[in-house]
Amino acid sequence: MTETNFGALCRAACKTLGIGGEVSLMEKGYLAIDGIPVGLFLEPGSAPHRMFCYADLGPVDPQLQASAYETLLMQNQLNMSKAAGSYGIEPLTGHAVFTLALGHLEQISAGRVADAMRNCASEAKRLRKEWNAASLQRGNRGHDARAGKADWTESAEEAFS
Repeated sequence: MTETNFGALCRAACKTLGIGGEVSLMEKGYLAIDGIPVGLFLEPGSAPHRMFCYADLGPVDPQLQASAYETLLMQNQLNMSKAAGSYGIEPLTGHAVFTLALGHLEQISAGRVADAMRNCASEAKRLRKEWNAASLQRGNRGHDARAGKADWTESAEEAFS
């Protein structure tokens, strides 16, 4: 897929989503869906036939990285499917991310890309809710129940403001 085709697909997906975020998506690489930063990118060198959609879950507290890795690995084990997406930590930012790979780029539609972006945001919100609930059950001192933040991650909206 060329950069021109990718740009047109991003604009069409934003239109399908009903979000005026095409400028943000094209310039910053992400837009907010239900308060979750969601982006699209290509890796023409390593994965020329795939597009990737990701949701940024926010920065991981360095003191709680082991716990974060354990949680993310457990989520990957529960998903156990290439089509279900995977969790990880983005090495350049230190943020936890959820990523979906989209194939068959020659046939991909704006609707399919918009659905993937919605799914990424939904999955990110689901996992944040689980982290918050688990944090409350453990009684972690680092959890701020009023702000609704998990103990090892900040709000992604704050990370991008």
